[in-house]
Amino acid sequence: MASFESFPLHPTVLSNLAEMGFTAATDIQSQIMPLAIEGNDVSGLSRTGTGKTAAFVLPALQKLLQPAKPGRGPRVLVLTPTRELAMQVTSAVEKYSKFMPRVRTGTVLGGMPYPKQRRLLEMPLDILVATPGRLIDFIETNLDSDLSLEKMAAEVGISPLYLPRAFKSAFGQSPHQYVLARRIERAKDLLRNTNDPVVEIALACGFSSQSHL
Repeated sequence: MASFESFPLHPTVLSNLAEMGFTAATDIQSQIMPLAIEGNDVSGLSRTGTGKTAAFVLPALQKLLQPAKPGRGPRVLVLTPTRELAMQVTSAVEKYSKFMPRVRTGTVLGGMPYPKQRRLLEMPLDILVATPGRLIDFIETNLDSDLSLEKMAAEVGISPLYLPRAFKSAFGQSPHQYVLARRIERAKDLLRNTNDPVVEIALACGFSSQSHL
C-alpha cells in the first residue's frame, strides 16, 4: 500500500493523518486520491471499512486549503443516501480537519428542524453534507421560506443546472422526479391510513389540488 506522503497532500493534512496513526493508504484511497486531487471526476466502488470516505474527504480538504474565490455558499457539497451516512461523513470531516484552519461544516438531513437548517444555509460554509430528501425540500418546496431551485442554488453557491445532474448521477432521478415520487408515496400512505378528505391529503403532500392525485 502507498504511503500518504507519496500523495501531493498539504503538510497540515499529512500531520493530521500522522497524529491519528494513519500512514498507509488503502487500495481505494490509492486509486481515487491522486485523480481527485488533480480535480478529475472519479467514481469508486469498495466494500465497507476500506476508507472510501477519506478517499474523497482528504482531496476536498486539500482543495479548501487553497485560496477561495469570492462568493457565498459551501465550496464542497456531499450528498449521502441516508442520515446515518451524512452524520458519519460530517464526523470524518471534523476528524480529518482537526489541525486545519477552521473548516466550517454543515449538515442538512431529515429529523432536524427546518428553521435551524435554514439558518445554517445562510451561514458561510466550507462543506455541506446533505441527504437528498431534505436538500430537495429546500430546493423544490416552500416549507420554511420562499426558495426556488434558482434561489437555493444561488444560496449554496452551486449552479442550478448542476444540481439536477448531480441528483440524476447519484440517485438515478431528477430532483423533480424524486420529489414527485416521494409525494405520491406519502399520499398513498395517507389515503390508506387516514380518513382525511382527499383535497387535504393532496395539499399536505405538496400538490396544488386533489386533481393531481
